[in-house]
Amino acid sequence: MGFNVIKQGIINDEIICDAAKKEINFYLFRYREEYKKGLIEEKTLFWMDKILKKININEEYLKTVSMARKARNEAKKSKDKGERGIYCGAAIELLDGKIIYGKNSSLLHAEAAAVLNAIKYLAKIPDKTDLIAKSVVKEVNQLKKQIKEVSYSLNCTEALLALAVSGKNRKSAKQAQNYLGGLRGCFMHTTHQPSSADQVLFRKLGIWVSTDGIVEKIRQDK
Repeated sequence: MGFNVIKQGIINDEIICDAAKKEINFYLFRYREEYKKGLIEEKTLFWMDKILKKININEEYLKTVSMARKARNEAKKSKDKGERGIYCGAAIELLDGKIIYGKNSSLLHAEAAAVLNAIKYLAKIPDKTDLIAKSVVKEVNQLKKQIKEVSYSLNCTEALLALAVSGKNRKSAKQAQNYLGGLRGCFMHTTHQPSSADQVLFRKLGIWVSTDGIVEKIRQDK
């Protein structure tokens, strides 16, 4: 197949090595999740740890890992973040190297906040601009509460549907939607396990999502 001369096509070895290290880092988290599900043996994790040591990186080589964890810790200290005792963080590294993060709240999941912040950045929309009216988000929150969903805040799938509806009356929402394609090939890390709907969405968007896989139970309303 000609792989013996593939190095002749490499014009920047540093970029190739960085990309390879990021992918190894990504699969470390993927294999941890698969081990929890009983899909792989523990020796796979042992060999992954050896590979990381050999190439001299740790599990935070992906910049999104430390940023997502930082976002979660910051959420714990903020009165308007978190949802009924659960605090989450998510971070995306855009193709230009910019790290965008999100924290969960009573309105949005951390992943939803991160994605909305990312497309807002790509569209050059001011950070303080709400792409979705809070009244719309709260209506969905209330519906989820009414049908007894575990989490009342919007996951990323629900947030993008709300964004699409908002595009009818909000120019910024319509503008931001056009930049979803800019997330393809980006790395995202979350501190908590994303919803099953969001996992499907991220695959469609072409985002490489790793996770700490933290699972905590939301406090039930009395």
